Amino acid sequence: MRITQNMLIRNNLNYISNNYERYGEILDQVNSNKKITRPSQDPVIAIKGMEYRSQVVEVEQFQRNLGEVYSWMDNADATLDETTQVLHRIKELTVQASNETYTADQRNGVAKEIKELQSHLEALANTKINNKYIFNGTNTSTKPVDIANIGKSAADIAAGTGGNFVINYDGKQFSFDNETSPNVFVFKNGDKEITIDNSTNQISLDGNAIEEQEILISDAKSISTNQENFEIEVMKGIKINVNIDPQNVFSAEMFKDVSDLIKALEEPSNKATDINAFLGKMENHFDKVTAERSDLGARYNRVELIQERLGQQDTIAKKTMSDNEDIDFEKAVTDLKIQESIHRAALAVGARIIQPTLMDFLR
Repeated sequence: MRITQNMLIRNNLNYISNNYERYGEILDQVNSNKKITRPSQDPVIAIKGMEYRSQVVEVEQFQRNLGEVYSWMDNADATLDETTQVLHRIKELTVQASNETYTADQRNGVAKEIKELQSHLEALANTKINNKYIFNGTNTSTKPVDIANIGKSAADIAAGTGGNFVINYDGKQFSFDNETSPNVFVFKNGDKEITIDNSTNQISLDGNAIEEQEILISDAKSISTNQENFEIEVMKGIKINVNIDPQNVFSAEMFKDVSDLIKALEEPSNKATDINAFLGKMENHFDKVTAERSDLGARYNRVELIQERLGQQDTIAKKTMSDNEDIDFEKAVTDLKIQESIHRAALAVGARIIQPTLMDFLR
């Protein structure tokens, strides 16, 4: 096969061009710190990179969600702590006022302080974070407690609409179901029902008569009826309830008992035994707050474990993404130097191969 001068020149230029292209690719890798700068360079790396990047973004979003979880839980725990302090103070004042040596004026002074504490309990129940009420389940735009409308009578139901009221009995909340006949109202909680017959002035639970003093009738908007948990997703498929059950802590019974205590203190004819009767009720509400705070603490511990797990996932996901996309910088610099040397050598060899032609002598 005859090798012409043009063939040598053409082949040499092709090799130089290929070397220069490879040199450019390595230079792009060094500048970008990535194995590829276009998906066409390696579709497999590009597709895997999209998957790994989505995983990293997902983990980072869950970590941001955890920040909101901590905000809700920390504020809820701080509020419950302050609530226990308020209830403890009310209990102390009740013990003091149950002393027979206390005069009517002194008990009035105690009643005034408890009234202020009751208002503070209402403010705690209506705690807001980022303009959201944290103790009203998923209904974060409506305040959960309005003590002005707690404690109505059966006559109020007859005068109004049944759906505007709720009934609390034995720690359970009964919502309006229907009006079976004029002045007969039915409130239900699961399979149990309370019937108020204003025509005969009778109240019954599943057909058994009960006294009006045993139930607590309130305006439906005066106390939270939302029992849906406010949940935030912290891992794929895992949601954490960041709220507490407001019915267990800021219940209508608690505000009613505090109001009754204030009335008992303001009544001059009441004796120490009448005041002392409220101690058990205050202790019961105190225990409910403590139990709810304990439940919140258990969930808080789980959130901390999830945070640790997310930290591990974040590290693994970023390492996997880096292994897929990032270059070995030391190797890339070495390859760049080698390619540069090859390119220089190709240029030098090309200069020797391209010999002078007859036209060079004829000039």
